[in-house]
Amino acid sequence: MKPESNYRFFEDAHWVRLLLMAIFWLVVPVIQFLIGVVAIVQALAALVRQEPIEALTPLGSQLARWVLQINDFLVYRSDRRPFPLSDWPDAE
Repeated sequence: MKPESNYRFFEDAHWVRLLLMAIFWLVVPVIQFLIGVVAIVQALAALVRQEPIEALTPLGSQLARWVLQINDFLVYRSDRRPFPLSDWPDAE
């Protein structure tokens, strides 16, 4: 039987969130690397073609919004779980 407590330490949901936070914290550098790859490809395309690749612009924006979702989750600004546990962010 669990001891009665008002502390969140004993709640299962708290441990699940902490595990998810650790996983997402490890994913952020990978996403930042991908943003860098998109930036380099866009810069090279702009040099060669005189314009960036229009199809990649939304991807860069979506990746940046995904990092923002993760950051909001990590610092407890939001309880909404980031992608892939929720919808992929819009490019807006």
